Amino acid sequence: MIELPAIPTPHQGTSYNPPVEAHQNLLRAAHAVEEEGTKGADEGRDVHERMTRARKLGDVTQEGLPPGMALHEAEEEGEDEAIVPLVKPPPARKTKQQRKKAQRALEEVRPLQPLPESGSVTHPPMYRA
Repeated sequence: MIELPAIPTPHQGTSYNPPVEAHQNLLRAAHAVEEEGTKGADEGRDVHERMTRARKLGDVTQEGLPPGMALHEAEEEGEDEAIVPLVKPPPARKTKQQRKKAQRALEEVRPLQPLPESGSVTHPPMYRA
């Protein structure tokens, strides 16, 4: 049977007055964890540097492409056709009048819902004065 203490004891290096050796061991462990975390930061820094170099080199813009992006045309013999990028313009926003007109057209097209049978509808009693 495995016996564990009810409350785990903290590392000796975390007390107010720790032994020097225990405190140094705790600092070394924290430093090792921090070093592992900086490896990912170095890779991110490399990616950032490559992106900034690409932005500086990509100042030339072509029509229909985002800034910094270049279209490399394939060099083929016999074909002198220019490659035209397909750019679809964004749809224009409808005005309030256009939206109302579309709503009225929808209401006309929608089939009317059938009325309930005459026997199932109850009317409130009429009061006479």
